Amino acid sequence: NVVRRNLKKRKVETMGMVFMCSTETKSDCYHYRILGLPESKKSVVEKIYAGMRLFLYDVDLKLMYGIYKAAAPGGYNIVPKAFKSQFPSQVRFKVLKDCLPLAEEKFKDIIKDNYYTRTKFNCQLNSLQVRKLCSLFTAVGNVP
Repeated sequence: NVVRRNLKKRKVETMGMVFMCSTETKSDCYHYRILGLPESKKSVVEKIYAGMRLFLYDVDLKLMYGIYKAAAPGGYNIVPKAFKSQFPSQVRFKVLKDCLPLAEEKFKDIIKDNYYTRTKFNCQLNSLQVRKLCSLFTAVGNVP
């Protein structure tokens, strides 16, 4: 089946994604349960499939939040008023596992190949990176 083959190919290329937020945009993410990127990333977001693992990185606090999953495929302007329309390439998400955030120094080695400057990294993750990231998160109720 062509559809199944294309879905498998898409999953192999990108198994997860990190969305960026600031302290200013984070509230929209949680209020609308939506993650967004600029219009220039529309083609990347359209490859997101339901169930894909998603993470949210706060660029101001240098913390990664997760573990989330895409509630539906990625799209365009799903919630037009979110982020004051700055990030129309969007995906709805669900909390897969409510975890404590990770400081950048904890996860940086896992995605070191994604960094293209000292502080910026490519948001697309492969399956190994997703597995390793997920293993670092501690569920909120499991804190020693």
